Amino acid sequence: REAQMIDNRYMGVRETAQYMGIGISKAYRLCKQPDFPTIRVGTKILVDRQLLDNVWMENKKVTTLRGL
Repeated sequence: REAQMIDNRYMGVRETAQYMGIGISKAYRLCKQPDFPTIRVGTKILVDRQLLDNVWMENKKVTTLRGL
């Protein structure tokens, strides 16, 4: 059960790209941004879905993602 809960909250970069409807290279560029909600476990990059939806995307409604 615990692994399933982690899967629901955290996404890999490819899953994040699909979730956001963007390309994989754009997703990797976003993950390098200091304000993007990522955590790193070894070499794996995970995106916190809750923070992405509730904080990061809310802040980006005012700005654009084109420059990334």
